[in-house]
Amino acid sequence: MQPPRWQRRLHHTLMRLLVLERRIDPLFRRGFDAVIQKPLAALVQALIRLRRPNEHLAVAEEQVLSNEDEITQRIIEHMSAFLRANYGPGEAQRAGNTKTHGVVRGTFEVLHGLPQHLRHGVFAEPRSYKAWVRFAGPGPLAPPDIEDQGVLSIGVKLMGVEGSKLIDDEKMTQDFTAISTPTFVTPDAAENVKLQRRIGEGTPLFYFLSPADSHLLDGLMQALYARTHSSPFETPYYSCVPYLMGDGQAMKFSLRPSVRERSPIPRSFPDNYLRQAMATTLALKEVSFQFFVQLQTDPHRMPVEDATIVWPERLAPSVQVATLRLPAQSFDSPEQLAFADKLSINPWHGLEDHRPLGSQNRVRRTLYVELSKLRQEMNDTARTEPTGDEVFPGGLRSDGSDGEPSMLERREDDMNQMGVGRQTGLALVASGVSFALFMILHPYDQLAGTHGPHSSAWVPAHTFHFLGALLALFGLLELRDRWPVRSGWAKLGFIAAFTGTAMFVGTGMITAFLWPAIAEHAPGFVVADGAMFTDTLASGSITATYAFLVVGYIALAVTLNRARAISTLDTALLVVGVLMFSAPVDPLGPAPWFIRVAGGIVFGAGLARLGWSLRARDEVPSPATRVAPARTT
Repeated sequence: MQPPRWQRRLHHTLMRLLVLERRIDPLFRRGFDAVIQKPLAALVQALIRLRRPNEHLAVAEEQVLSNEDEITQRIIEHMSAFLRANYGPGEAQRAGNTKTHGVVRGTFEVLHGLPQHLRHGVFAEPRSYKAWVRFAGPGPLAPPDIEDQGVLSIGVKLMGVEGSKLIDDEKMTQDFTAISTPTFVTPDAAENVKLQRRIGEGTPLFYFLSPADSHLLDGLMQALYARTHSSPFETPYYSCVPYLMGDGQAMKFSLRPSVRERSPIPRSFPDNYLRQAMATTLALKEVSFQFFVQLQTDPHRMPVEDATIVWPERLAPSVQVATLRLPAQSFDSPEQLAFADKLSINPWHGLEDHRPLGSQNRVRRTLYVELSKLRQEMNDTARTEPTGDEVFPGGLRSDGSDGEPSMLERREDDMNQMGVGRQTGLALVASGVSFALFMILHPYDQLAGTHGPHSSAWVPAHTFHFLGALLALFGLLELRDRWPVRSGWAKLGFIAAFTGTAMFVGTGMITAFLWPAIAEHAPGFVVADGAMFTDTLASGSITATYAFLVVGYIALAVTLNRARAISTLDTALLVVGVLMFSAPVDPLGPAPWFIRVAGGIVFGAGLARLGWSLRARDEVPSPATRVAPARTT
């Protein structure tokens, strides 16, 4: 049964708005993640936990649904119907984790010296396994990267794994699958049926938004971690669902990038920009992930059967047990991309010591096999159990003997010479404009004698206050990722500027969004001059914030100038602006306010010029960073 036409139109509109958000996401996401994401996620998790009963299960104990076989069959029917409806013969894709960004060769190295309780399955002894690693989008379609919901997935297939397997279609493999959000979209298989029905109708968002059966909190968890990614190599991945770690132990696992860095996101968003980012990186260097496991210690607060619950690290910290290494290589030949279609990555390809747990994992046992068969029948391709010895055009470049990259080489980012991504510069430009508007609007009502949360200029002024600080925070984080800070002044400048800016974000949130409501409903908390809560609290927090801002931005400006990243004029604007903006003057007189307003405008101009100059440096590569012809052997 098709949903009403108005639902389809509304869903289409909402999806277009999400795509629009993805395009502006890089301007604020770094600051959002650093300041807001974790507190909001903790709040959402607390609300989700409130609805959960205590099943009184033991560690690693499962609770099979009464109609689980029927649920499995319904999910297979929904997903099979989706494949047949959306793909013709020879072009069928996976129904989940659909778009392949790349399949790359790697090694999975189990660490030495693991504690005894972690030495199970592939982690029983220190050794190295050959691996094929598939990076993909979430599905169920394969649109341009910017439209693919902001979630990534990884599938790791280890080869040369001896021992009896859970299913017999592969003999020597162990598969691990994970996604870039710490929770799954549905808590269990029964709810997943509803989602698959909505996907078949073309309205998956209404699974989360339906008033009659809302899953809004689950959707919020996905939204907090969905983002415009810079590269599949630069995000952590989470199993979301649990697995055995030997007899009587349950675990979740995660993969975390070994190096924290961010590639520039292209402004034009090519359809396959994530694959291009992967190819550019692996043409130059090795990439690695740390493989962590987290053991279940509390069956209620760390449930096996609910995949929307994050297992708290305070109950059981994650422990690194292996390293996944992806050597420098070329992987984007047509032959290697076609190889991805022949791979079947299934968490049930593995040892009993790592048996998948929970209803959604139990459904996968039959689901993945049936969907893999259907896809390969539609495409007339045979499934392949790889050995790790497969050879494709291009191949490894670690010793230069196995071929060359199919993409043209270019030097890595040149960030040591202070070039940064365009989004960093644009964020600082927007931050500077916001700070200037904040300081222009803020004194307007005070000079007119109407200063306070009830005045007409209060909310607009402090909205620019909040946005300016948030965008500046994003710019600082991006700058830090691209600039290897070495000197003491640089470290001091970044830490102080980051701390002061983060505090400014907090005061902006309070004054723009919370303070007007508090002033209306609890006027006793507001002092006569409009300051926050009490004179002591206000003066203390404001003094600390401005002290961090002054020390931080002056140190950063001087360091950037000495590195010849910004001009003397830009340095002067930042130094003079932050001093005037932070001047400890009585805010009630027109003359002191003029100093603060002028300082805010000058400081905003300095930030804008800093952002624009860094953006301009990234527009034109230096001779050392220009594309060089690919070499041949």
